[in-house]
Amino acid sequence: LAYADLYNSYPIKDVNNRPDTRTGARVTAQTLDEAGWLIPMAWAYDLIRDAEALTAGQKEHIENDLLRAAAAVIARYNAGRSNWQSWHNAALAAVGFTLADRELITLAIDGPGGFRYQMRESVQGDGVWYEGAWGYHFYALDPLCQLAEMAARAGLDLWAEAPLRKMFEAPLRFALPDGTLPNFNDSGNVSLYSYDRLYEMAYARYGDPLFASVLARRARGREALFWGAETLPATQAPVLTSAVFEDSGNAVLRAAGSDHYVAFKFGPHGGGHGHYDKLNFISFWRGAIMGVDPGTQSYAAPTHNTWDKMTVAHNTVVVDQRTQSEAAGRLHAFAFLPSVSAVRADAGEAYRQAELVRTLILTSDYLLDLFEVRSRDDREHLFDWVYHNYGQLSSSLALAPYEAFPKAEGYQHLSEARAAVTAQHWQADFDMNRLANPNYGSVWPSVSAVRGTYEYSREQAATGRFSGKLSYDFSGPGYILYSTPVLTGLPAQAPAGVKLKIYGDGSGHRLAVRLYDSTDERFVYTVGPVNWSGWREIAAAQPEHWSHYLGNNDGLFDPPVKTVTIELTQVAGGPA
Repeated sequence: LAYADLYNSYPIKDVNNRPDTRTGARVTAQTLDEAGWLIPMAWAYDLIRDAEALTAGQKEHIENDLLRAAAAVIARYNAGRSNWQSWHNAALAAVGFTLADRELITLAIDGPGGFRYQMRESVQGDGVWYEGAWGYHFYALDPLCQLAEMAARAGLDLWAEAPLRKMFEAPLRFALPDGTLPNFNDSGNVSLYSYDRLYEMAYARYGDPLFASVLARRARGREALFWGAETLPATQAPVLTSAVFEDSGNAVLRAAGSDHYVAFKFGPHGGGHGHYDKLNFISFWRGAIMGVDPGTQSYAAPTHNTWDKMTVAHNTVVVDQRTQSEAAGRLHAFAFLPSVSAVRADAGEAYRQAELVRTLILTSDYLLDLFEVRSRDDREHLFDWVYHNYGQLSSSLALAPYEAFPKAEGYQHLSEARAAVTAQHWQADFDMNRLANPNYGSVWPSVSAVRGTYEYSREQAATGRFSGKLSYDFSGPGYILYSTPVLTGLPAQAPAGVKLKIYGDGSGHRLAVRLYDSTDERFVYTVGPVNWSGWREIAAAQPEHWSHYLGNNDGLFDPPVKTVTIELTQVAGGPA
């Protein structure tokens, strides 16, 4: 009621505080966010409108001065082929279904930018969202699912739209062996399992065990209660094979009996969230990513445009030390055999002066890269073959400091450059056991007589390639806190618990685990003395039943999880 009283009095403004722009909104600074705000408002009203607490006049006030008014603000801007418009559609549908407004429902589903338009224009034939960034794939899938679920409750089956189902299938076929997805274009590292709430809907609607395989890796949450199936079948991880996603211009190479994996990118640019990285690839082997993509930083970071998007930041070829143009490459051939997978594609018109063609051949033991670059204008050009890998680089070449890189096109961000000239075969090694910056997170000792480090290590690893090594020096009584960096991309719901594996040293020092919520409230679980040697799994459930302090100190976990900290306290008689 208070929002209904005030909504129309708020001026329309955009993120730059400009008045009455198409993208501007009232409660928020853009129609995208207004849509995300309006959906739960409409649903909440739908839940309470039959309650006797509301008079007929109050209902009319909410419906006209809040819900319809907000829908009108959003409907001013048809964003067309866009994740924005998918959120707009869900908001218009939320108001339309709540108020039985056929005009709004039709606009949301069959309008110029409606649900079915997005299915035709924004979802490519292989199920990948047109922006080519997995973060935006799921960001768009979220409102599409919400709209489909609303429609289903009104007797309209949008779940039957084939592109919607393909949007669930594509990430499963594309995923790295650890369940993450390549951070191509403007996407960070995305885990399939962090979107299990959407796969709850998919399994409930389609009944496909493939979708159930994403679920039950952690406690089922609120979305399972609202949308999910009552029970889940016993499932096994699907057997994934090499695949070509020709519509979106990607190929995934896998090696049978190995976790060796390559994702290769040659397709359309990806609109405003695309990067200039035709024929780029990332690789994964022995439990970890090797060939690296920069992904994206905050859009406010100056280096987002001057590094993240630049060609030199990716594993491809740079011509004349200039960034590529927007382009779409073309698939030439692929072959997937039991022991080897291969793919060949070109970069289209990424460079007018040169043709780029790349062939990648993957086995369980190696990746062979054949990169052909030919001048198109019969002139001499400079070709930089660029490769980024985690670890510390070494080479038998006599490397000397190099200062001739340009101060633009992303090259300005390269530091400590070294070079050598040779006419012989050469080799470079990346030692992933040694990192230029081995430190992980942060360490806080309670007193100066206590010291410690928290580092990446391959001395021991329960799974994958690395673990975090916690070293300590208890020259006096006290404790050490070993904290992860601030975590991102976690679900906006309270955790059911925490599970971790600790390699004990039998010291007897006291171990505890802390979870920090979004208000910085600490929830502490005491494990007890480290009286074991070797790996042990520690599992603790129901953080709200643990001891807690600081933050808002209300004993309720305000999601998401901000940081996980391991606390080690010196015990008399234990080793220093």
